[in-house]
Amino acid sequence: MEIIKLLLTLAIVVLFFFLAYVVTRIVAGGHFLGMRGGRNIRVLEKVPLSRDSSILLVRAVDKVLVVGVTSSGMTTLRELDPETVEQEEVPAAQDFATVFKVALRDSMPGGKLRAQVGKWLHIEKDDDHDQSH
Repeated sequence: MEIIKLLLTLAIVVLFFFLAYVVTRIVAGGHFLGMRGGRNIRVLEKVPLSRDSSILLVRAVDKVLVVGVTSSGMTTLRELDPETVEQEEVPAAQDFATVFKVALRDSMPGGKLRAQVGKWLHIEKDDDHDQSH
């Protein structure tokens, strides 16, 4: 009887994560929310100032702009020399399935069970968790 309750609870948790994944895909139009951009426009950095305002550092083609964003609109505050803006290596975005697999594996206690779950999920190294953040 306890095993049935455990399996039912596990099924509910998996269903919850699946529904969260589907809703995220629908709301974001196939992309996860975040600082993404198109081919020619990318948000490099965002600093919130208050609940309704923030400053963005935006690369648009070959220009870097500092943009103020409020609930009433956007204002270009300054244009920067693209060569003076430090570029940091941004890790490639991972899909939900990969992030979920790593999180599931990492939620297991250490030892043989964790290693076995990693094999089932095709996750070989323990350092995959560090790369997903």
